[in-house]
Amino acid sequence: MTVGVGSKTLATQAGKAWVVGAFVYLVSAASVSNFMVGQVTAYNTVTGQLTVNVNATAGAGTLASWIIGLSVPQGSTAVYSGYVSAAGFQLDSLSSLYVSGSVAYWVLDSGDSLYFDRSTNILNVTIGGVGRFHVDANDGPCRLTDASTGNGLVRRSQMDSAILSALPIGAIIDWPSETPPAGWLENDGSSLLRAGFYAPLYAVLGTAHGAADATHFNLPDHRGKFKRGWAHGTSNDPDRATRGANAPGGATGDHVGTTQGWQIESHSHTQAIFTIDGPNTNFPTGNGGGGMGTSTPLSYYGGNQTNPINAAVMSIIKVA
Repeated sequence: MTVGVGSKTLATQAGKAWVVGAFVYLVSAASVSNFMVGQVTAYNTVTGQLTVNVNATAGAGTLASWIIGLSVPQGSTAVYSGYVSAAGFQLDSLSSLYVSGSVAYWVLDSGDSLYFDRSTNILNVTIGGVGRFHVDANDGPCRLTDASTGNGLVRRSQMDSAILSALPIGAIIDWPSETPPAGWLENDGSSLLRAGFYAPLYAVLGTAHGAADATHFNLPDHRGKFKRGWAHGTSNDPDRATRGANAPGGATGDHVGTTQGWQIESHSHTQAIFTIDGPNTNFPTGNGGGGMGTSTPLSYYGGNQTNPINAAVMSIIKVA
């Protein structure tokens, strides 16, 4: 059968569900770049003879074997429910499916559309009919020509940056690498000037974490430390009144920014003591009378400190 528009008759299997009026696609089993799309005009369920009026094609040539599947009207829309997912990009609530030649469009309620080109296997997004976007496995949907964020579609890297930027000055998060992102610093107790660039951060921290002098303030120092919620007057921290400063000039007592050294909760151990008084021939070295006792030191076991299982992360704070 030769690729082209008009009436095409195929010998297919008997007893299939092809019905007059349905739209189907005919794809060459040898090459997906050769296909036709049209409407069923006749089907014999006994002989399997199928006739299709083709109105859209791609490719060329005369080919012997064809794969048949359901399609939709060319140049019109049909209801489509479900979602499309590719390279981590998912669109929901698609309103309709539109097919034109080799390209299938999923039209969104907003008038924008996601489309898949069957001849090139490229998935793209058309925004309001203007602008071409490509779904990238790393960055998500983005323009083919530039990094524009118009119409709500942004690169994933831009979205990550936008999320970090939305956090307020002084926000603290755990970071999974040893290099903080732009606008963030490690909570390493560094001394910063109160005026100028760091003034907004000083307005948040004050001198709760220490101050070298009247013109500087310190960042929190979370290196090698576990974070603990502020007791705020509750008995959850029985030592809240004696907590120390993070650095000289910092807050003490029951306040945010204070620190506490490591310790083991007070406890006791009991040990049986045996006393021998009087003659006792059961002890070969016993001389009888008086008492006998021995002192054996206990062995040491454990590490350099008491801690639960843990993983190291870098604590960072937003400064700009």
